[in-house]
Amino acid sequence: MGLAVAPARWVSPRVRLALMTVLLTACVQDHEGTVVAIVGTEEITAEELRHFVRRLAPSLVSDEAGQRDREEYLQTLVDREIALLEAYEKGLDQDPDLLKTLDEKKSEYLLSLYRDKEILPQIQVSEEEIHQFFDQQDMARERRTTAILVRTREQAQQIRAQLEAGSDFGELARKHSLDTWSALREGELGFVSRAAAERLLGIPVEVFDTLGTGQVSPPLPRGRNYHLVRFLADRPTDLQTHREAIRTQLQEEKQRAIEEEQADTLARQFNWQRVSAGTTLLKDKGAALGESGRLQLTDEEKRVPLFTYEGGAISLADYMALLRQHRIRAPRALLDSVFIDLLGRRFLQKPALFVAAAERLGLPEDPEVVQWVEKTRQELLVRGIRQREVTDQIAIDEADVRRFYEENGEMFRRESFEQARRRAEVALRKALEKERFDAWIADLRQRYEDRVKVFPDRLAKALPDTLLDSLSRN
Repeated sequence: MGLAVAPARWVSPRVRLALMTVLLTACVQDHEGTVVAIVGTEEITAEELRHFVRRLAPSLVSDEAGQRDREEYLQTLVDREIALLEAYEKGLDQDPDLLKTLDEKKSEYLLSLYRDKEILPQIQVSEEEIHQFFDQQDMARERRTTAILVRTREQAQQIRAQLEAGSDFGELARKHSLDTWSALREGELGFVSRAAAERLLGIPVEVFDTLGTGQVSPPLPRGRNYHLVRFLADRPTDLQTHREAIRTQLQEEKQRAIEEEQADTLARQFNWQRVSAGTTLLKDKGAALGESGRLQLTDEEKRVPLFTYEGGAISLADYMALLRQHRIRAPRALLDSVFIDLLGRRFLQKPALFVAAAERLGLPEDPEVVQWVEKTRQELLVRGIRQREVTDQIAIDEADVRRFYEENGEMFRRESFEQARRRAEVALRKALEKERFDAWIADLRQRYEDRVKVFPDRLAKALPDTLLDSLSRN
C-alpha cells in the first residue's frame, strides 16, 4: 500500500528524499500486483490483502470460501483506510501526545537498530571462554534447592528458629513463602548450578559452596525481601547441559561492557554534561517539597534541560519520569549533584547517545526506517481516532451495570455478586463499544463513499479458493 503521508511539517531534504524513495518503491510494487481497492489516494493490493488474511487469528477466519468472505476481508482494510482519513481530517496527526508517543517509539526503534549494527557484531564468545567459565564457576555440580521467601529479616529469623526447633520446612514454606509457585511445592526450586544460584536466586557462592546438605542458611537478602535456603541433594552435570546458558550469560556480560565503553566514548564526542541551571532548579524544588512529597513543576520548568549533549537534551520532566519508573524516592536524587550525575549516566545517557549516534549514521533516512515510522504513525492514528470517537464516548454508571446484570443473569450464576458485577461491567463496556464502533464505521463508510473504489472482480484471483480453504482448515 502506498504510504499515507501526514500534512506538511518541515522535514530535512535527506528524510524527504528517503520518503520519496519509499513511496516510489511502494508504487512500483503496488502496480506489479493487482489493485483491489483505492481509498482516497491509497491503493490496497492483492498481496496486501493476502498478507492480512494469512495473519488473521484462527477465530476470525471464515469456515467457508466465497466472494462474500473475500469482500468482508477487504472491507476491514478499507475501514482502516477511511479511519485513517478521518484521523487526518480531525487533525489527530498534530496531537502533541500522539507526536510524543511516535517520537518515543522512533527512538526505541533507532536504539534497537544501533545495537544491531554497532554493538552485537562485536560480541563473540569462544569455546575456550565457555569451558573456562564452566570450570571457574564450578558448574559440574548442581544442588537441589528449597527456599522460604519472606518480607523481613526478622520474619526469616523467626522461621529459622522454628525450623531449628523441629518444624517442617515444607509446611512453613506453604504457610509463609511469598513465592507462591515454590510454596505450593513445599519451597522446591529444583536443581540449580552455582552460577544460576547466585545470578537468579541471589544465593552467594560461599553459601552454595559451604552450606551442608539439609542445613538451613541464615537469612539471605533477595531483592527487598529475605529468604532461607536449604539444599537437599547434589548431582553431577556436564558442560553440554549448560553450554547455551553460559554462552548467553557471557554474551550479555560482553554486551554490557561494550555498551559502557561505547557510551563513555559517545559522551565525550557529543559533549554530555549536566546543566547547572536545571540542577539548581531541581535542588530548589526538592528542598521545598511539601507534605505530599511530590515535586511540583510548571510546564515551563518541566522543559528545563538537566543534561545536554550535541543535538539533544534531557529535561527535568524526563528525569522525573525516570525516578517514577524506577521508584527512586531517595532525597539525594533531588539534592545531590553526584547522585544526579550517577542516575543520569546509568539510566539516561546510554539510550540518548545511542539514538544520537544512530542519527549521525543516517539511520533515520534509511528507506526501511522511514517506512517503519510511517507505518507506526498510521497505527497510532487509527488507534487514536478509535479511542477518541468510540472508547472515550462510552459512559457507564452503576444503574447500567445492574440492569445488564439482571438482563443477563445466566452469565453470572456461579460467581459472587462482586465478581459478577465487575465482569458485568466489562461485558457491558465491550458490548457498548462494539455497538458504537459499528455505528461509527457505518457513518464513515457513508461519508467517505465517494473516495472509495473497490474492484470485486479481482478478489477471486487475489484470494483463491485454495488459499481460503487452507486457512479455514488450519
